[in-house]
Amino acid sequence: MAVPNTEESPLKTSGFFSRLFFCWLGDIFSKGYRRRLEPEDMYKVLEEDTALQVSQKLDRKWRQELACRNGKPSLTRAIARCFKSSILQHSLIISIEEIAKVVQPVFLGQLLSFFDVTSGIPVAHAYLYAAGVCACAVIQALTHHPAFFLAYRMGMRTRVGCSSLIYRKAFIFPDFLWIGPLQTVAILSLLWHEMGPSCLAGLLFVLLTIPIQSYLGKRLSTLRSEIALKTDKRVNLMHEVISGIRAVKLYTWEELFTHQIQDIRGNEVKDIKTSSAYRAFNAALFYCSAKIIMFFTFLTFSLIGGGITSRTVFVAVSYFDVLRLSLTWYTPLAVQFGSEAFASAKRIQEFLLLEEDDPVLTGTSPVSDPCEGYITLQNVSAAWKKT
Repeated sequence: MAVPNTEESPLKTSGFFSRLFFCWLGDIFSKGYRRRLEPEDMYKVLEEDTALQVSQKLDRKWRQELACRNGKPSLTRAIARCFKSSILQHSLIISIEEIAKVVQPVFLGQLLSFFDVTSGIPVAHAYLYAAGVCACAVIQALTHHPAFFLAYRMGMRTRVGCSSLIYRKAFIFPDFLWIGPLQTVAILSLLWHEMGPSCLAGLLFVLLTIPIQSYLGKRLSTLRSEIALKTDKRVNLMHEVISGIRAVKLYTWEELFTHQIQDIRGNEVKDIKTSSAYRAFNAALFYCSAKIIMFFTFLTFSLIGGGITSRTVFVAVSYFDVLRLSLTWYTPLAVQFGSEAFASAKRIQEFLLLEEDDPVLTGTSPVSDPCEGYITLQNVSAAWKKT
């Protein structure tokens, strides 16, 4: 039996530093350390996170889309308008984190230059560069987890709101899709300053991965739709078999339906395996792309007569480490999950745009007792029209 939550969530009254360092979770962490947590220990859901508030807000945005006569209603646009403030906050936090990642190697390069006897960099400047490296690391630590917390919270609201829309009728926004390219341009500009045109060798490999990722995104979106259709077909067939199991047993149709279900499931599993192969290729890009980029870049830099120093290596490796997550992991995942999210949103949108027909009674019979609800039909024939 569910226990009603009566204690207000401390997140409701927490300040900036409490949210930044997640201090508002200290009480429940303390309880969990002393004993096993129980359902009654959970806090009340915040008002803005309740199903009622989220569903009503998304429902208003969806009705505005339906009322718009300028074009076809878009569920994705309605979700973006509904959670606009959270999306902007998340984008701002992610941008700050990524800027800190890009700036940190700059400070690191200047700090390493201090140890070159011919650099002439004052000691005070070296301390400032070291402080800059530390500050960038602190900024990354302070922005990473709040950004992911906000992203998961937005995902929860989106699922609750879309589920509500579906039941009324009879659900990670990919920031790295735009952060990744901008970050790549910024880092390559800095690498050009450090290594000259040799960084174009790594850029060439990066450009080669773009059409591959685009193809993977389209294929994953198509497979997502095909898998969903085959799953629906299999579930509907199973429902029909279970509903008419007596007739199936009576006419010994077990083997016939077994073969049909196995064929549908086999095609479904085949598409799932293909989708998993594409996902595995996306994961492989994470482990090999950064290394291949570094190999071609340093090879070209050495062949054109560049002198490889500790400063050049540390700065270049730091930049490539920044690109490793955003370019070879987050961006492919954004393409994958974004394509799947748009495919799911499209299916939900098609369902929400279905016409609603009110049942019409063509004839009535008097009821002897109004308190007893029943319908009497005589000499009635019915049929389903195929559409």
